Amino acid sequence: LAKLARLLTPVISGVQAREGAHARQLVVRAVAFEPTRSQPQPVRYSADGLYLPLASRRGREWIEQLTVPQDLKPQAEAILRGLTNAAVGSLAPGEELYLQLP
Repeated sequence: LAKLARLLTPVISGVQAREGAHARQLVVRAVAFEPTRSQPQPVRYSADGLYLPLASRRGREWIEQLTVPQDLKPQAEAILRGLTNAAVGSLAPGEELYLQLP
């Protein structure tokens, strides 16, 4: 997960700057997909399931879906494929991992 955080640091920093908020963690949510030959798992971790819980200085809190740029998406998907393969048993849609951010 640390590798994923390093890869997405510029994206996360951009969202925090744009929103004037900070995030203490990155949420990786399992997403349901139609199985394919290259991705046979019907539920897996994906770059489409990344979320940032944000908090402003004024105390407002919300969750924003993180949009991974196309040039970073293949690397992010490779890292998340490893997490999916390492999961014990099968994943349920909505199952979450939490990554603490620096």
